[in-house]
Amino acid sequence: MPNDIDQSNPALQRALARRDAKYAHMRSLSHDQLIAFVADKMRTAQEFSEFEDRVVRACNCIKHDVVDRNGQYLLSHVEGSDAEDYDAVIVAYGRLLEAGMILGPNARRDLGKRLTGQIQRPRRAKGPKVMSVRDRIAYQWVFLVARYSNMRPTKNALSDHKTCAVDIVEAAARKAGMPNMSYEAIMKAWRRRRKDFQKT
Repeated sequence: MPNDIDQSNPALQRALARRDAKYAHMRSLSHDQLIAFVADKMRTAQEFSEFEDRVVRACNCIKHDVVDRNGQYLLSHVEGSDAEDYDAVIVAYGRLLEAGMILGPNARRDLGKRLTGQIQRPRRAKGPKVMSVRDRIAYQWVFLVARYSNMRPTKNALSDHKTCAVDIVEAAARKAGMPNMSYEAIMKAWRRRRKDFQKT
C-alpha cells in the first residue's frame, strides 16, 4: 500500500504510540467483548454525546407534552432543522415507548405525522457535503477494528462467511443505540473516507 506520510516524524510516532496503547488490547478480545468495547466507546464519544444530549432534551419535551401560547407543540422548539435533530426525536420516541410510557395527545399527533410522512426527515442542505456524526464514528471504528483485530474492513467474494470490521461496528452501534447505523450506511461512510485512513 502506498504511503506518503513521513513515518519518521516524531510527533506522528508519538500519536501512533498513544493510539496503539489505547487500542492494541482489542487483538485479545472475543467477538462479544469487542462489540461491547466498541459500543461503550461509541456512547462516550464527544460526537455521540452531543447527539445523546439532543435525545435527552427531546425525551423531556415529549414527557411534558406541552404546547406554547400559540398552540405549537414545544418539541418543535427543541428540534432543529437538520436530519440528526429529526433522528434524535425518533430515538427519543422509541426509548419512551420501549419503556412503556403512554404518550400524551400532542406527542401522539406529532409521532403520527412523522410515521405518515406529514413531518419528514430534512434533506441535506445544498453545498459541500459534511460528514455526519454517524459517518465520522462509523469510519473511525471500522478503521480501528480492522487495524487492531486482524479483520478485513469489509467482506469480499472470498470472505463472505467471515466477520468483518463493518459487522462489528454495526452490532456495536445497535448496542449503543446509535440511529441509522445499518450495514449499508456504515459501508457508505467507509467507502467515502477509507483513503484518509489507509496511510497510518
